[in-house]
Amino acid sequence: MAIEDSMVLSLLRRVLGPFFGFLRTNFIFVRGRDDEIFGEFNRKFTLLDRYVLNLSADAGRTFDRRIALALGIMLDSGERR
Repeated sequence: MAIEDSMVLSLLRRVLGPFFGFLRTNFIFVRGRDDEIFGEFNRKFTLLDRYVLNLSADAGRTFDRRIALALGIMLDSGERR
């Protein structure tokens, strides 16, 4: 499951919108009943869009990297930018 990184920032993004890019949407990837965090998808604050897909917590490589890449594209396109 991909969830937003901060509940407070999530609410601010809903009320204020992207606010000129200062309220970036970052996601964490969780799985299982205990919501184990195994990755994150972060948008860096630069002139051009830069993204970091970090799956280093998934040492066993149990999550397919192709799905992670497709999920990153889907999360970016969901921001309607």
